[in-house]
Amino acid sequence: MVINEIWKDVPDYEGFYQVSNLGRVRSLDRLLPYGNGFRKYPGKLREQHLTKDGYLYVNFIKKKKKVHRLVMAAFVGVSDSDVHHINFVKTDNNVCNLMYLDTAQNTRIATAKLDERSVSQIKQLIREGKSNTEIGNIYGVNHRTISNIRNEHTWTHVA
Repeated sequence: MVINEIWKDVPDYEGFYQVSNLGRVRSLDRLLPYGNGFRKYPGKLREQHLTKDGYLYVNFIKKKKKVHRLVMAAFVGVSDSDVHHINFVKTDNNVCNLMYLDTAQNTRIATAKLDERSVSQIKQLIREGKSNTEIGNIYGVNHRTISNIRNEHTWTHVA
C-alpha cells in the first residue's frame, strides 16, 4: 500500500516551512537579499533531531519545534492540549498516529502501560536520584508520568 505524502504550511511559518502527513518537514524556496540583488536558496528537507525525552524536533530560525506538534497544527489545528502518540512510539509522527488529549487523559493512558511491579521499580529509581526523563525513557512513558508518581499524584498505594 502506497501512502501519498501531503504537504501543508506550518502555522505562523507560512511560505517558509511545510510539514507532511508522514511527519517530514521541509523549508521552501526563498529569495534573500544578496549584495545588490537577491539570491535564491532552494528548499530542502529539514534534519530532525531527538530531544532528551525521545521526541523529534527541527530547528526553525533558532527555535526548536517538536515535529508532532507541527503535524497536528497543520493537519488538525493549533491547540495547547497534549499530543498523544497512539502507538506510543514518540518518533512516529504520522498524522494517523497522533491525537490531542488533555493532560489528565494523556497521563491515564501512559500510566496504563505500567503495573505495580514497574511502579515499585520506578520508585526505587527515584530514591536513587534518577531524573524523571531518565526513568521515563527506561519505561517508555512521558516524564510527566514519572513526575506524578514522584509527587504521589498517582500510584500512591505502591511502595
